Amino acid sequence: MTTIGATAVVDRQGLQALVAALVAGGRTVVGPTVRDGAIVLAELDSAEQLPYGWGVELEAGHYRLRRREDGAAFAHSAGPQSWKNFLHPQREKLCTEPGATCFCVSMGTGPGADSGFDLALTEVVDDAGHRFYVRVGSEEGATLLDALPSREADGTTANVARAVVAGAVDKMGRSMPPVDLHALMGASLEAERWDDVASRCRYRQWLTHKLGTWHDQFNSSGCVGCGRCIVWCPVGIDITEEVTALKEEAER
Repeated sequence: MTTIGATAVVDRQGLQALVAALVAGGRTVVGPTVRDGAIVLAELDSAEQLPYGWGVELEAGHYRLRRREDGAAFAHSAGPQSWKNFLHPQREKLCTEPGATCFCVSMGTGPGADSGFDLALTEVVDDAGHRFYVRVGSEEGATLLDALPSREADGTTANVARAVVAGAVDKMGRSMPPVDLHALMGASLEAERWDDVASRCRYRQWLTHKLGTWHDQFNSSGCVGCGRCIVWCPVGIDITEEVTALKEEAER
């Protein structure tokens, strides 16, 4: 019988069985899929709807799908939507493929998840095949894994899975300056920097709320470092550049 903290390996068919079991149990399964030229979050009926073989190219104001040769299903960063549409309160996520605009490491929110999950799956694609390293985080997850075709996790798969998560740390395309962002926002309400960026939109209100007053309301930051705001801003305003500029102005 599987217990909390156990590990296992499932293949693509096992992932399909997982989704099928959740759907059969009356659960709503939400995951990434390709739609209208983007990888979006949607309700899934089958794991075959996942974006196998698709990745993305990201930059400020730029988003493009690109084909991947390895057939990976989760080798992409956040799309145009937020998980907030489906999960509230927010849950920790695990990521192995950050984009050029991601900065979750500097926000202390990723790329790994240590708690708050039933089953955590890390996708592994190498010469040994395409598989998913599974960690059990709850009794419900243990029960679910018992119903799936799986095998005991081998040392090689476990090591590769840990390595790809650790490797994501070095692949972040952006970073926030290492300062107290809450305090910086409070001290920068009349900063000269706003004369430029805030004259074009309500960016000052949005940014100070995300990084400042959100702490006052919810005791946490409103930003997890996904970088979606950079990609989908039509004029390519970069939140990390703006905060760095505010920091430098405050230090003058």
